[in-house]
Amino acid sequence: MDKRKLMALTSVVCILPAVACLIIYGGLPDEIPIQFNLGGPAGSTAPKWFVAFGMPGFLLLFNIFCHWKVNRTAEELEYPEVAQIFIKWAMPVISVAITAVSVEAVLDGASWMFLMAVISALVIVFGQLVYDGLLDYIGERALPWSRSEKAARLCGKIYMIVGMAAVVVSVVGQSLIAAGIIIVGIIAAAGAAVRS
Repeated sequence: MDKRKLMALTSVVCILPAVACLIIYGGLPDEIPIQFNLGGPAGSTAPKWFVAFGMPGFLLLFNIFCHWKVNRTAEELEYPEVAQIFIKWAMPVISVAITAVSVEAVLDGASWMFLMAVISALVIVFGQLVYDGLLDYIGERALPWSRSEKAARLCGKIYMIVGMAAVVVSVVGQSLIAAGIIIVGIIAAAGAAVRS
């Protein structure tokens, strides 16, 4: 995936929590916890508009900066490819995680939201790696999409779309449905890879 497409993809992932919060905005309390203590009550709260839109927006801007910095200085600083991938995906995963933690604290029955939101974000990262052909083997064993570039790109797209849908669904409090979306996506990607 070229640099611009990857920046666009990671920017969309940064904003997905805001899309999910827009759906449930009316049901959120005016103040939402944003800082948590180990085993205690929330350390501080913020207005719901900040949690819903401010945090993802700030992390979107920071994501764009990270991409700009890595793309501009990667060769000069000799960043390994793994470090570049980590830096470029850190802000989207953080955006999903911190928004999910804050919203989970105020939604009744939203158990497992944080875990499913992070897993969903990691499915998107996995999809990008498959799309780019960076995950074709586990040890000596070839994975189904390693048969052709077309299969890898199709499977990668399926994983990315499934991950994005699961992020939104999990942040609105439907963790079980998000898990189902991921499972169906894995099956669909495997089927698509075998057919290609």
